[in-house]
Amino acid sequence: MKISLKSVLLDLRGVPIMDEGQPAMLGLVCVKALTATIAGETLPGEKKFERWMIAKRIYDAAQADLDPVEFSVQEVALLKELTGKIYGTEVVGSIWALFESAKIGAQPGEA
Repeated sequence: MKISLKSVLLDLRGVPIMDEGQPAMLGLVCVKALTATIAGETLPGEKKFERWMIAKRIYDAAQADLDPVEFSVQEVALLKELTGKIYGTEVVGSIWALFESAKIGAQPGEA
């Protein structure tokens, strides 16, 4: 499914959610979630490397101004899981709403 990493996260009023003084964009929060150390989580090196590879693909796409980016159903599920663990309800709601709208906009046969 194609997802725009430049999508700005919005609060319930439709106001951009801020991150370090800038509007929070989906790509940045996904990279942060993929590279975060989550308390109590012990991962083998290969799982960490898989997360890093997805984060690098997001980062590289942003640097090359490539948008939207194609993600597998499994990658979206991982992003939802990780963002759900490290962010609060309002941020998670905005992120997941963007993922769901991308799913709804998918062509038949796409996830």
